[in-house]
Amino acid sequence: MKSNQPDQRVLIGYLTYVNEKNYERRYENFSKSLDSLSRLDRDNCFLVNFDNNSLESVKTKLRNFNFDAYCHFSENYYDLSVLYGSYYLAKKMNMKYFVYSYDDIELIKGDFLEDSIAFMEENDKLDCIRICNYKLNDEFYHAMKTNKKKNPDAVHHNCAYKNNLPLRWSKMGPFFVGDNVFHINDWHYTSRSCLMRVDSFEDIVKNKKSLPVLNFFEGYTYRKHFDDYFTSNGSREYLTGVLEGGAFKTLAAHTKLNSERLNLGNDFLKKINIDVEDIEKEIDKTMEG
Repeated sequence: MKSNQPDQRVLIGYLTYVNEKNYERRYENFSKSLDSLSRLDRDNCFLVNFDNNSLESVKTKLRNFNFDAYCHFSENYYDLSVLYGSYYLAKKMNMKYFVYSYDDIELIKGDFLEDSIAFMEENDKLDCIRICNYKLNDEFYHAMKTNKKKNPDAVHHNCAYKNNLPLRWSKMGPFFVGDNVFHINDWHYTSRSCLMRVDSFEDIVKNKKSLPVLNFFEGYTYRKHFDDYFTSNGSREYLTGVLEGGAFKTLAAHTKLNSERLNLGNDFLKKINIDVEDIEKEIDKTMEG
């Protein structure tokens, strides 16, 4: 499986989590999201399902879909299943890149990978490319202009690791690669769907035996980037590509009913830390089985 040269395929990790407690509010989006993966151009990717111990009927539906591999965990590892799991398996398979996505996100553009990889190869200082639905000059995608309950893909235009300074967009852009348009800025890390360098994610998690989840993982990453940026006197910037139009669209409304994070609440989530070795062991057992 391994060689000295990186495999140019991209590992795409897809997280699922549908159980008795959340079935009524998650199943419809999950079903629509899963069906949308049929649009994906599979020539340059290895598609993996990471499941957080969903209902057996859901697991059966997943097994009947044409994934390249299934990592069905015995418990809920929250978003680290797909974030850390995709990184770990991509590294294990000697890949340079991985994508993470979720069962409340719909694939809207199936042929984005080839151009995205080419853009990353041409810009070796980019850590990742944001691939969720976004349009640079459209206020519908700007959280200061559009309420996230109206558009869950509306985002804040600031750089968190630089004390929430406004984003710095590359004056060289936009960049046209094949059929796609990209931008470059200094946006912070996000757990929204991204195409990520394995090496860049490793900088975030290396030497960590356990990690927090959801928004607390994002908060940990902000602090890590903040420390790196200021201890290097700004020489280590975290540069982000942005795919104009995106490849994925968020289905779940930004409400307590639809958002797992808002439903569970910060008081509950801040107490959770996942031992990454547990994730590694379950992946190894699955892939070696």
